[in-house]
Amino acid sequence: MSRFTRLMFVMAALLLITSSASAYDVRAMTLGNVPYWKDAGDVNTWYGEIANYGDMVWINFDGALDGSELNLAKNEDTFGTYFLSIGSDAGEKVGLGYGYSLDAATLGLFFQMYENNAADESVFDFGAGMDYDMGDTNADFTFLYHKNGDDNTMSFGARAFYPWKDGVELIPAFMFETASFGDDSATGLGFGLGFAYTVNDDNTLILGFDYMKESATIADVDYDETTMPGFYVGMEHDVNDWLTVRTSGHKAWYETVAGDADPINTYPFMFTFGFGIHLGDFDLDVAYDESQLFDTFNWFMGGPDGLGVYALQIKYYF
Repeated sequence: MSRFTRLMFVMAALLLITSSASAYDVRAMTLGNVPYWKDAGDVNTWYGEIANYGDMVWINFDGALDGSELNLAKNEDTFGTYFLSIGSDAGEKVGLGYGYSLDAATLGLFFQMYENNAADESVFDFGAGMDYDMGDTNADFTFLYHKNGDDNTMSFGARAFYPWKDGVELIPAFMFETASFGDDSATGLGFGLGFAYTVNDDNTLILGFDYMKESATIADVDYDETTMPGFYVGMEHDVNDWLTVRTSGHKAWYETVAGDADPINTYPFMFTFGFGIHLGDFDLDVAYDESQLFDTFNWFMGGPDGLGVYALQIKYYF
């Protein structure tokens, strides 16, 4: 992988506003990985939420990353909430987290170490967060430091959920990230604004707009990519008590400049699709390969190439 590709892969996490280097949540995947939805999977990125989602265990299977995770969050009334994560994707890893509730806020810490194949290098994540209740408005703040030998990435994210009108919630989000790889470096800045519309008890629709600015210096050549702007729409529909359908779309206008070359403009569209199955204390979330939806015959089983599901998550609440 080239140094430029490596840096851009890291900076692509800006689309998530903030993200751990390895954590993922299947419901978030099927809703476009944007910060406008709250869910138990937030404990992997918004660490102040750890104390809000205790007493559950969940398992992830990701075909795209060829990885899996086992996570446990246990709430103790007096001592707070403990969070354990064990898994593998790019390498074996184990993480420990802790959340504690105050009168108006919950605080969270997270530390994760990866299997180290190079004896003289350390690979780990350190995260901290706060979920703060300001009356009608709820705010999330998160920080992540990822270190891989001499390479490191730091990111800060913030979001707020403000009840704007009846049935409409306003969700501003902000993110800043910086990364360094030897003599190369990158920075990113992002703003997002979401409008969550609760249509009725069974339907939620979110519209979002974002602006991103990413810059990198590789081998003394400057690269800049600007999202100007991006538009997001996501929908979650409860078909009945045991089935939820989810989908999202994101259209962006990108301008990329490398050194003194002329700008390159691209206009990608991204689409996601998935569903959740709820049985008692169990939830099964599925991320489906949306390209298989266009296989006229046998699309549900992924067409001639096999199963179209690329990620699964099983949650149990106790």
